[in-house]
Amino acid sequence: PYTSQCLTKKKLIKSSHLEHKGMIVNQIIEESGFTKADIARKMRIKPQTLNTILSGENPRQSTLTRIAEAMGISETEFVRLMEAKLAGKPY
Repeated sequence: PYTSQCLTKKKLIKSSHLEHKGMIVNQIIEESGFTKADIARKMRIKPQTLNTILSGENPRQSTLTRIAEAMGISETEFVRLMEAKLAGKPY
């Protein structure tokens, strides 16, 4: 079963019964008011590249850190948003 300990700052633990992380990151980006094109531009990658990354089940931690930086938030805050989303809580 899911526990709040499923996520840590340095490693987002894979959990097969949850939506994949790429979908959750997409939702966080959309709900933040940024577009994926905005984030891609700040990351200095093509929007298509970001779409490809986020269509995968498990984006690398370094990519998640770069997305957080592009959004102007800390890695810790980004992980908190992901934890809240996974737990179905408002953030």
